Amino acid sequence: MENIFEFSNYNTFYQRCILASIAHAIMIGKFNLLTNEQSWDEKNYSFQNMEGIRGVISFGANNFVCVIQNDENYIEGEEEIITQLFQGTDDKVRNLVKNEALQYLMIENNDDVVPAASVAFWGDKKNNCSNLREKELLDICGNILLPYLCSEGDAKKYWKDYYEMNPEQLDFMEEIYELRINSTTKILLDKNKKEKLRAWLDEIDECIDLFSEINIYFD
Repeated sequence: MENIFEFSNYNTFYQRCILASIAHAIMIGKFNLLTNEQSWDEKNYSFQNMEGIRGVISFGANNFVCVIQNDENYIEGEEEIITQLFQGTDDKVRNLVKNEALQYLMIENNDDVVPAASVAFWGDKKNNCSNLREKELLDICGNILLPYLCSEGDAKKYWKDYYEMNPEQLDFMEEIYELRINSTTKILLDKNKKEKLRAWLDEIDECIDLFSEINIYFD
């Protein structure tokens, strides 16, 4: 078992996922072909690059697991994935994998539907581990993990460039992000925020739906 990504932990991974989701929710009205790149379902964050690599980060109360599926090379079946990618983990990790993460990485195999995974890692509030070396894991993942591993400032710059945000949109993202990570309850944004979205985008219904996935709503 390898210690990896020693500069990050549960909290920073969660915050990077929230930041990514807010950028996505703001800009999806402009880039609607990218709708399926990101989504939340309760505490499960799914992401993909639309080029054959997809993943999910499932957050428990004090731990998380990240499982990536690369179409070019993967392991099929729950038991095989647990045995090969999660060897040496405790029940808390394995239950999160089985009950949450793998449910979002299903493929069709003949007449059956089974989970498939290529690499995985897991962590808590202090450490991250994997049964793969960090370089090997990153090589299989391509660049899909980049915005979740960099600093907060670099992550903001990444999403600004990715979605071609103007300064006002960037400020909007940063404002909503600070509200979300500093609150554990539902957030209700005023009508002015909704009007800003309308001024930038032709269609905001999908934006509103994506915000609701992270418990952010508009008055």
